[in-house]
Amino acid sequence: MLQPHHTSAEGQAGFTIIETMVACTLLLVGLVATLTVVEQAASTTVKTRTREQGTNLQRELVEAARSVSYDQLTPNGVGAAVRARPALGDSSLGTAGWTIRRRNATYTVSMGVCTVDDPRDGTGAHAADVFCPAMPSPPPDCASIINATALGTLPGAGVTADANAGLCGIDVNLDGTVDGVASATATLCLLSTCTDTNPADYKRIVSLVRWPGGYNLQTSQVNNPGLAAAPAVTSLTAATNTISDTRNALGLTATTTNTPSTVALYLDGTAIGTFGSTGGGNWSGNWEIGSVTSTVGAQPAASEVVDGSYQLSAKAFDQYGQYGATRSETIVVNRRQHFAPARVAAGRNGSAVEIEWSPAKEHDSQGFRVDRRVNGGSWVEVCARAVRTACRDGGAPPPPGLLQTQTLEYSVVGYDRDPAGALRAGDRSAVVKINDSVLSTAPGTPGSLQASLSNGNVVLTWTAPAGLTAPDHYNIYRGGQAYADRLDSAYITPGQPLTYTDTRTNGQAHDYWITAVNDQLRESAQLGPVRR
Repeated sequence: MLQPHHTSAEGQAGFTIIETMVACTLLLVGLVATLTVVEQAASTTVKTRTREQGTNLQRELVEAARSVSYDQLTPNGVGAAVRARPALGDSSLGTAGWTIRRRNATYTVSMGVCTVDDPRDGTGAHAADVFCPAMPSPPPDCASIINATALGTLPGAGVTADANAGLCGIDVNLDGTVDGVASATATLCLLSTCTDTNPADYKRIVSLVRWPGGYNLQTSQVNNPGLAAAPAVTSLTAATNTISDTRNALGLTATTTNTPSTVALYLDGTAIGTFGSTGGGNWSGNWEIGSVTSTVGAQPAASEVVDGSYQLSAKAFDQYGQYGATRSETIVVNRRQHFAPARVAAGRNGSAVEIEWSPAKEHDSQGFRVDRRVNGGSWVEVCARAVRTACRDGGAPPPPGLLQTQTLEYSVVGYDRDPAGALRAGDRSAVVKINDSVLSTAPGTPGSLQASLSNGNVVLTWTAPAGLTAPDHYNIYRGGQAYADRLDSAYITPGQPLTYTDTRTNGQAHDYWITAVNDQLRESAQLGPVRR
């Protein structure tokens, strides 16, 4: 007989509410733990990236500072120079100090520079706010000093702008510049201990990059490149290169690469003044040439620059006296005709008349001619234009006989060129009269003529002649005894040895003679020869 089939509850499977809640709790705990680990990993990654970015930023800052020209590496100048570089400027996010934004992280930066005097080559005087202070002993604990300085606010208690702050890169007043990096006081030294005339041996760069929770402090060194870092003059310009008017000063402008301590003006290698700064590396100055003397027959004034070609140069110096490249300009002055030759003397020497005069004062002299006139007649040229300052008139009229009268006169005229380049005669010298009524006795013959060599030059020495007639000067002959062989004249300086140096030997040996000459140009017998 078939029995009915019954189902039982005991055969059904499932979870109770409690079991479900427990399972959910365990799941949530696991998720929270997993999320915590993920969050911590992400935070660590952010901190690591922030630190890496800060380190990379520090490298950029130091490399940028090292590429700045040496003269701009100053305590207050390095920050501005680096901030001018791309991607290193102030982010201007309202945060105090110099801040740079990188990948959602803000970095506070400070940089400073000071100069180090390496004692191994001696020490020198130290200017204030330039040189590094002495290293404290023991060195400062920069970690505690930096951590005591809250980021973005003024430093904590006890942090001041001193050497410790400077060594640790602290920006006390939050202007982007390390404070206390250079000593505020100058250090002097005695002459016996100041053995280093250029004490700026190298510069120390201090850079601090800070971010929430970390910092990177780095010190770097830049060696002094020597003269390559000295200020250089890149241009020198004159208002005009040819002065043919009556101006008494010439305006000049110069441009320099760096900021020099002074810019000096040189005339043919001799310093004559300085330039004044007009800002932006530009300088201005004047070459004072004085008023031109226009009176015919007059001599130039002491303050007057006479005609000729001159070289003006500008040279820029740093505080230690070093200078870089210079610039020069050639200036031509041509404001008047040749001045009258000065100190003209004439006198009979045997049957001829000799005429002598001083060299030209102007630099553009083209030589001289000598004229003669008799009894007030017309001037006659007796010596054509030549660069010599002496003339021998072999055709001069003889002295007048008894009961005869004769007025024999000589004058010298110099030549230059006008602004157009044409040859131009200048002022006539004072007229010199030959007084044949005065008996003039030639000096005695000099003695002890000797010749020696010195640096390739021949040095002649001799003794004064005996007798009552004192010489006015001596004539030196080379290679012969004729007037054309007269090499030069040596004028007497009281108290100084009688000597003459021939600097134009051209490496060859020559024969030399010498004569004594009085103030009437009467000449003694010749002494010589000596060969050297």
